[in-house]
Amino acid sequence: MIKYRKENTIAVLLKDKKFLKGLKSFCKNQNLLIFPIVNYTDIIAVPCFITIIEKSLLDDNYLNMLEEMALTIETNEWQLILIGSEKVNLTRTLMKKRIEMNSIISLEEMKKNIIKRMNSLIKEEKRRAKINNRVYRVIKLYIDVTTNGNLLDIEQYVALNLISKRTLRRDIRLLKDLYPDFNVYFKGSWTS
Repeated sequence: MIKYRKENTIAVLLKDKKFLKGLKSFCKNQNLLIFPIVNYTDIIAVPCFITIIEKSLLDDNYLNMLEEMALTIETNEWQLILIGSEKVNLTRTLMKKRIEMNSIISLEEMKKNIIKRMNSLIKEEKRRAKINNRVYRVIKLYIDVTTNGNLLDIEQYVALNLISKRTLRRDIRLLKDLYPDFNVYFKGSWTS
């Protein structure tokens, strides 16, 4: 069973078979999946990070679903690529999410755009992981300090948690900013 996920799927509505064949080959080499859109409900039903649609195939149903998709997905999580020279009236929300390309776009241009989008998603994921790590670390620090009578052995804490004294100092400063009544008493020295 194919597992379509936001991180590995590109949804497409294309009639150009040669272009689609080249796109499929490229995606296979990048370990990406192509989901062929059959019905306008597929736009919101299948998770993807890029949706590629030929403008000539758009109708009001597709535009409404694209608008719904744009409203429910975070800014950097999804991109709409419209191909073709036809004029399409897009809402402001969709205008922010799309890259419009003319009908003579090359497969190479599309590949570059997909790789750029993938790199952007990887950077965003790393940023989120870093934030999650810090949130976890600060919550753990709060719990450790408050359950130990507000006493913190600096040397022991940095060694057990594999962090630097500088990181510990930043985390304590953050806790004090968030909770002005937060008090901590230190055992040990801040200098190495």
